Amino acid sequence: MTRRSDRRESALEAWCVKWARARGVQVSKNIELAGIPDRTFWVPGGRPLVPEFKRPDGKGEPSPAQVWHMKKLRDMGYDSPLVDSKDEFIRLMAEKGVR
Repeated sequence: MTRRSDRRESALEAWCVKWARARGVQVSKNIELAGIPDRTFWVPGGRPLVPEFKRPDGKGEPSPAQVWHMKKLRDMGYDSPLVDSKDEFIRLMAEKGVR
């Protein structure tokens, strides 16, 4: 059974994917490793955004595996933020030139 909080997180993720694709950004879903961030947004300029989506109500916390993967990605030079709002996602994409 899907918890209500999971649906809110998935609704945010779905909205962000739709928003990005409408602007020509390629998006892939990461499913291979437990804890790997949810999606990769292949933005122009060769600097993909690899966010971990969390509940928009601010109550979502990353698991230890998610924290580890996000740190590893950051250490390798990737942008791997925690995203819990549409505004934050739009801001991050705008920093990469996507509007």
